[in-house]
Amino acid sequence: VARIANTGRPKTLVLYHQLYFGVGDEELVEEVRAAGYAGPLVSGQDFDVFQVNPPIVYYR
Repeated sequence: VARIANTGRPKTLVLYHQLYFGVGDEELVEEVRAAGYAGPLVSGQDFDVFQVNPPIVYYR
């Protein structure tokens, strides 16, 4: 994911449909960070709403 995100350079990377395998959101975000992605990053949850027009806002 980090390699693709670094190539595409999204304004905000949203992780969704995650497979947790016993870890939480923080660990998933840390894994993407450790792989080299430093941009804005959110771990999406059910019913989150993302406004994609600037400014980027999400509601939980």
